[in-house]
Amino acid sequence: MNCMLILNGWFWLTEILQVKYLNNIIEQDHRSSRS
Repeated sequence: MNCMLILNGWFWLTEILQVKYLNNIIEQDHRSSRS
């Protein structure tokens, strides 16, 4: 049970980090295309 909770939390964390990372790349692309 504990192991499953830890795994679920880890996947949740990595998903959020991936989304933030992708959003940062997209924002940087928009900034560079504007200038």
